[in-house]
Amino acid sequence: MEIIAHRGNHDLYLAPENTLEAIKHAWDLNVDGVEIDIRLTGDMQIVVFHDAQTGGLTDGNLTVCNSRLNELKELSITGRDRSFPPLKYRIPALEEVIVTIPPDKSMFIEIKHNCDPEGKIINVLHDLLNQYKISKEQIVFIGYVNNSIEFFKMKRIKERFKDHKVFPIFNFDNLNSAEEIIKKAVLMKADGINIGNSRLEAFKDFEKRYRPINNFMKKFYRQNLCVNIWALDDPVMAGIFADAGVSSITTNMPGLISQSLPMV
Repeated sequence: MEIIAHRGNHDLYLAPENTLEAIKHAWDLNVDGVEIDIRLTGDMQIVVFHDAQTGGLTDGNLTVCNSRLNELKELSITGRDRSFPPLKYRIPALEEVIVTIPPDKSMFIEIKHNCDPEGKIINVLHDLLNQYKISKEQIVFIGYVNNSIEFFKMKRIKERFKDHKVFPIFNFDNLNSAEEIIKKAVLMKADGINIGNSRLEAFKDFEKRYRPINNFMKKFYRQNLCVNIWALDDPVMAGIFADAGVSSITTNMPGLISQSLPMV
């Protein structure tokens, strides 16, 4: 089972999420992979940034999809609680992050859908990745499929990147059944799924509702779908999902989760 650092290793205030520094900290920790979020800018560049607006994380309030790369680069990432100093951390372009990937590691790239219903980011992403000598097995594309626009966008990504893995994202809060997830995944010819939540209570509720978890997960394995659990920071719950045979866990605390799972 693999450990994926959620938005890099920003645990213990090492660096703000989705920054080059947080990503490099994750590689130094020897995780199996790093998860990042990407958005298309107004001048058709791709940046690594989670929010649609920059105000929650930086010292300026811009809309990413309406801003130019050089404008975004002028902002300082100070963090959601403003705990990081100004002028130190910047929004990275995707190519700055791609070149940091070690040969034996992977990157989960979450494609944000806001402001890009037509999927313009797909062609830009395709051209960018073709410039770098990186194995197709090292890149996993992920993204929500909560509505038809998101679903068909992720389906187009799988069609354009046939040799890359694509995992649609599902949230415990919107989960009705494994069969519903499998149907969507099969229709888009996905290679696996992301399932999880940012709240620990949601994991506990899920575990109680679908106990034993391994029986629930077997439904995906029978369809040759890998399962990645996202935003799980609790060692006890991580052990339960590891025992259920999930392929990877994405966590904000990669050091803690790695230490708690000796089989990793």
